[in-house]
Amino acid sequence: MERPSDLCRLTFGDLLRIPGIGIRSALEFAVMLEIYSRRASERTGVDTIEMIDEKERRRELLVQEASDLDQPKTYVLTQDSDQQVLTLDGAPKEQQEDILIDAAIQPWADQISGSDRRFSDLLGSSSVVLIERIEDALDRDNAAEADALARILGPLKERIERIESLSLEDALLELFNAATGDSRDRNRELIRRFGWNGEPPETLQQVGDRLRVTRERVRQIQSRIVRNLPTHSVFLPQLQSAVDVLEEVSPIAIEDAAKLLQERGISRRPFHPKSVIVAASDCNIVTPLRIQSIRRKKIVTAKTGDRVVRRLASIARAQSGASGATDVLGVLDQAMKEELIFEEERAARLIRSLPDLQWLTNDWFCVRSVPIERNRLRNVARKMLSVTSPIHAGKIRAGMRRTVTWRNATWSQHRWPMRAPPEVVVRQFLKNHPEFTVETEGLVYPAEELDYRNELGAAECHMVDAIRSTPAGVLDRQSIRDSCIRKGVNPHTLEVSLTYSPVIEHLGVNLWAIAGANVDPAAVEAVRKANALRPREKRISDFGWTDKGEIWISVIIPSYHTSSFVFGVPGGVKKFLVGQRFRARDDLGRAYGDVVVNPEGTAYGAGPLLLRKGADSGDIALFRFDLSGNIVTISVGGDELSEG
Repeated sequence: MERPSDLCRLTFGDLLRIPGIGIRSALEFAVMLEIYSRRASERTGVDTIEMIDEKERRRELLVQEASDLDQPKTYVLTQDSDQQVLTLDGAPKEQQEDILIDAAIQPWADQISGSDRRFSDLLGSSSVVLIERIEDALDRDNAAEADALARILGPLKERIERIESLSLEDALLELFNAATGDSRDRNRELIRRFGWNGEPPETLQQVGDRLRVTRERVRQIQSRIVRNLPTHSVFLPQLQSAVDVLEEVSPIAIEDAAKLLQERGISRRPFHPKSVIVAASDCNIVTPLRIQSIRRKKIVTAKTGDRVVRRLASIARAQSGASGATDVLGVLDQAMKEELIFEEERAARLIRSLPDLQWLTNDWFCVRSVPIERNRLRNVARKMLSVTSPIHAGKIRAGMRRTVTWRNATWSQHRWPMRAPPEVVVRQFLKNHPEFTVETEGLVYPAEELDYRNELGAAECHMVDAIRSTPAGVLDRQSIRDSCIRKGVNPHTLEVSLTYSPVIEHLGVNLWAIAGANVDPAAVEAVRKANALRPREKRISDFGWTDKGEIWISVIIPSYHTSSFVFGVPGGVKKFLVGQRFRARDDLGRAYGDVVVNPEGTAYGAGPLLLRKGADSGDIALFRFDLSGNIVTISVGGDELSEG
């Protein structure tokens, strides 16, 4: 094209004909063109009705062309009054889960909830933080909640970015206005009582005199505002930055500290450290900062030990909630990864001195203040007992291990690896918990009757119903799959649940039962023999090396849904592929995520490409692994591909 303005005449189809560009890249390119067009019109002063109509016509054309593609529509382009944003309407379930998990691992995910009135229009009135809502939606396979959360992530991130761009004064004033429910001028006087304006808090009398009300009235207003603040740590990155800076440079004189916050760009003017300390306290941001007088000169100090203890307590709390219980070594391992400076023996003593810990053994503990609904060990126990009661503590530990394995496979690259506590720890945890009763021999009962329809996700409920419908209480994988898919269960979710759900027990090769249920050994043997008589599906067709030095493997697509497709790498080439991640491409060079070969030689991750290509049972998928570029090219066809 001769002129940049010619780009504005590109259609969605033109963009998708460019090798390597998918629908998401095309939409992002379209957004950039829109920005270019807008800025160009601002510079030239030309923004006529005809230009606006042309923009709208082109946007409608993009959306129409996207819907006419053979590929399923993943993103829809929508527009608000100021800018274009991408939403997740029609996104595949696997992609939606990835997007939600990506949001859950953001540092602000446990600082945002509907109880923060800055976000209540998006998150409702729920006081549950975003990370908990996402985890609950994924754990329970709550499609409605997951879809609702995915839809608000775009506007939510925009608001977060706007808050991050504010100065410390403006961010605190915005939070204050949200807590009061208005932004009248009197708030600039009331905020002086809190000390959020960059100066130490004023007295009730001082604020009352300015507002011409009594001290009691000011106190009542203050109490109401405090009740409207979130009980969790509040999302205020500017305030956290101010705390971090003052901790880093302490000890420092009050005046120098106030000027430093302005110099670092955190505040627009000198901001008193006392104001930082009281605001952090009100917003549940823990800090070791103190103001002390030394020879009549006030300075800001922060004990290094306090800072270490604060971080150790945070790690202990997070690990306890994630795994149900944790131990001293687990906290130390994470602290060492973060390069906290301390001796291991001293750090262990600090952990043992932390308040709010309930010790289950000499080394294992749980944190009492972790909200009960966030404790994964408790949730797993409730799930299993809602299906089978009583159940042995060892079985609950096995169910917890299955859950932890799944979480580590999807989340551990962003957080620490979770662990299933030993059986003795599980037993002591449940014994201390009011929702459970543990007998001497280790049998666990629920304190109140539980309904599995309330405790399990939809996929797990259907699996339980399918297995219970058989007289033997044992089913093979294909029978469970067929029963659940007929009831509308997403195949990807089904495969994950069948592999990692704590309520399902793998008795042997292709044999599943309800975890903890008493199964007749004769019935198990009968099902095993029946399975053995079935013709086994051949998965690997052939493999070898290409002239270019690539490893090729041709795989027959099995009879079950391709979204969860996995296959075992043949032994002859296994050593070259295990433990590696390959960027997946189709014949045209378009990207489709990654294919991973785990240490056991199982390859997974090709499901999205196979779905997009319309692969079906009996088709051949040819994988060509480029070891030098860590790229795998995947082709789908018939017998012509069976020999690479």
